Amino acid sequence: MRIYPGKIKAWAELMTLMSAGVIVVMSTAVLYNAGRTSGKAVSYAGVLLIAAVLIGIYRLITGGVDGRV
Repeated sequence: MRIYPGKIKAWAELMTLMSAGVIVVMSTAVLYNAGRTSGKAVSYAGVLLIAAVLIGIYRLITGGVDGRV
């Protein structure tokens, strides 16, 4: 498997999306435990995390930002 610059960029994007998503989910969970938000907000944050990860994986598989496979 060849490593193209687009793949490295797509991998970095995936890791950034996952990190940001985990931070958002954990923040909403803390707010939920503090009684500041509803359980629906935690659910929506989880769904957004899953969607962001799937988009990142798709970009990684399809060749990243350069479009090369």
